[in-house]
Amino acid sequence: FITAYNAVQSFIDEKTRVTSTDGKVTAAVLSANREVQQWARELRGLAFGPLGVSGSVKRLDDLGIGFSGTSDNLAINDDAKFTAALSDKPGDLEAFFQTSSTGFSAKFT
Repeated sequence: FITAYNAVQSFIDEKTRVTSTDGKVTAAVLSANREVQQWARELRGLAFGPLGVSGSVKRLDDLGIGFSGTSDNLAINDDAKFTAALSDKPGDLEAFFQTSSTGFSAKFT
């Protein structure tokens, strides 16, 4: 998921980027398209919004997953939290991803 999410965010960033070098402004092909930029915001909201699932894992942050620095890319920022969720809370993790109508997977369908 992290790899696919980062690929989509990077693609949107690349296609909507406006840069300035030595006074020369360069606009990417979709730089004026606010709808595509809105998709990136909505994707971030989907990834980090709380879910209506049972258990202690209700958002990516509960798994130690967050943004990498100041970019829109995701990373495992807390290895201990991630490992603990995998080893100590497998039922909560399953509910987070697989609850049929409110789980993480359903949210991204």
